[in-house]
Amino acid sequence: MESRKTTTISFRIDDELKKKLSDVAKRENKTITVKAKEALTEYLEINPINGMIKNTSLEIHKTDLDITGKIQKWKGAFDTEYLGVMENQKLLNEYHQKIKQLTNEIENHQNKSNGIGFKLAYFSIGIVFFNFILTGLLFVVLGN
Repeated sequence: MESRKTTTISFRIDDELKKKLSDVAKRENKTITVKAKEALTEYLEINPINGMIKNTSLEIHKTDLDITGKIQKWKGAFDTEYLGVMENQKLLNEYHQKIKQLTNEIENHQNKSNGIGFKLAYFSIGIVFFNFILTGLLFVVLGN
C-alpha cells in the first residue's frame, strides 16, 4: 500500500469547538488531528452532493415554471373552446325551444291547413339535421 504525501496546515478554532472535537476524538479513541481530517474530508465529499441537489432543485423549479406556463396556455385555449361550446349549446337550446313552439303551432293549426303542417315538419327535420351536424362538429373540434 502506497502512502500519500501529506501537508501540515494550522488554523485557529474557538475553545468550545476544540473541546467538542477533543471529546469526540477521545470517545472514538482517535487523535484530534485524525477527527479534524475526517470531518474536513466528509464535508468536502458531501458538499458536491449539496451542489448537485441545489442544481437539481433549480432545474425542477424551471421545469415547474415551464409546465405551469403551458398549463395556463392550454387552460386559456380550453376556456375559449368551452365558451364556444356553451354558445353553441345556447343556440341548440334556442332551436329546441323554437321547434317546440312550431310543433305546438302545428298541432293547433293542423285542422286549418295541412300544407303549412308539412312545411313546418320539413323545417323541424331540417333543424334536427342541422343540430346533429353542429353537434358532430363540436365533437370534432373538441377532439382536436
